[in-house]
Amino acid sequence: MSLAEKGSLVTSAARLVALLEEHKLTYQQRIQSRHVVRHPRNRDGYGCSGNDVHSLLHGILAVGWNDACVKPLCVESSGDAEVERYNLKMVEDAGGLLAPVEVGGWRYATLSASHTNQVLRLISYGWHHEHIEDGECPDVTVGGRILGEQLGKVGPLFYKAAQEGIVWTVILSLVLTQYPILANILQEAGNTSGRNWHGGFTIFWDSLGRDLKGGAPVLRLRHAMLRLALVGPDQVINTGDVKKMSSVAFKEKALRCDDLMIDMRAYYEARLADEEQSKLQKLLFEFEMELVAIAFDKRHCSCWKNAASFEQAAQAFVDSVFQHVNVRITDKWERHRPKTEEPAASSGSRDGVANL
Repeated sequence: MSLAEKGSLVTSAARLVALLEEHKLTYQQRIQSRHVVRHPRNRDGYGCSGNDVHSLLHGILAVGWNDACVKPLCVESSGDAEVERYNLKMVEDAGGLLAPVEVGGWRYATLSASHTNQVLRLISYGWHHEHIEDGECPDVTVGGRILGEQLGKVGPLFYKAAQEGIVWTVILSLVLTQYPILANILQEAGNTSGRNWHGGFTIFWDSLGRDLKGGAPVLRLRHAMLRLALVGPDQVINTGDVKKMSSVAFKEKALRCDDLMIDMRAYYEARLADEEQSKLQKLLFEFEMELVAIAFDKRHCSCWKNAASFEQAAQAFVDSVFQHVNVRITDKWERHRPKTEEPAASSGSRDGVANL
């Protein structure tokens, strides 16, 4: 199938879902992952890879959970013996890598986002997971099993999605009963868009990993670019931006951005207790992604919060930390605060600290 044909398929499927919605043949519902299994026609009958599911868990832990990145689609399937047999065998074949399927304990079957749902099931069941120590991914396991309370400390939104479920577009069972071919069309479209992203991401990853010509490694900047590519809007950061990093004109900006990230993390880690750091981790990630958006002039990216410069974004982050935990981690960028703003006063704060 050509790229044009794939694009046409995705567009047609989107129109099909819109048509089903128009005729009230779908609805939106938050569903806990234990109640959702995989449809046999998802990816043409190929089951979930246990290794891929655990790799996805590791990746989400590294970059953070974002509800907006998940577009889940499922169908009412309660009592379907074929669906249940398929899932029981899939779990058995995975050799303990996938969370169990409870006989009669599910009601829906995925047509997209099945690997993401399997990740949430791992968390919900406190399943086995081998933590990989790489400096980026927090350890949420105890004794080789996922501990929900531990995840809640480092990724509260991720933990909430696992505990409470995510919002699915649910297709009424009668639709696929009367038109079973629609399952193939919808799953193919959903998974085609996923494959296109993964293919593009592979190129992006390879480009990002290459040494920059005559320049510093700017590792912190690269990590932030990777995070923005994974959790930001589609194609907000791409291989063209990576190539731009190698240009002489961009070198100074890349170094400034990377140095600022390093400095900010030093203040952040020196001034905040471990519990405070965990609480504000998402805020820190968002700040670093904003710096990437500023560096590459991504003005329409939602993570750019209207800062006019790196330094102004840094001061806004310092103020935000202060508002959350009553700690002013540095006054290094104080002069970059817009003149119309005044720092919030608070009694009992750990304020007025010297720069590192």
